[in-house]
Amino acid sequence: MDCKLTILKQTAEGENISLEANFDPKEQTGEELRESLSSCFDLIDIRLREMNMRVIASNRMVKKMPAEAQVAISQAIDMLFGRAPKQDIVREYEAARREAQEAEKKAEAGHGNSGKLKKPVGNA
Repeated sequence: MDCKLTILKQTAEGENISLEANFDPKEQTGEELRESLSSCFDLIDIRLREMNMRVIASNRMVKKMPAEAQVAISQAIDMLFGRAPKQDIVREYEAARREAQEAEKKAEAGHGNSGKLKKPVGNA
């Protein structure tokens, strides 16, 4: 009779790591299973260590930025990892959409029907 073993690890950054193994308890002892999975655990440890080093490096870089940039980066990360409230995400999306529409209107206002830039008015 095969059994399935699933080990789940969720990191502080929101990443999920899953390790699954099938084994037959009649043929394999717990110690044998542990030994066969040890290389998988080593890979998970390497992955977590690499991720932790990237997080430390990025945190150091962010600390060198102005406070306003730090807050913006923190908010963006919260949105990406699903920690931001839905209304914050909707508000930011709508603001970005409005800004894009305004930029498009300004670009259109600077062009005539022919697609060429309008000539400046005045002594230019």
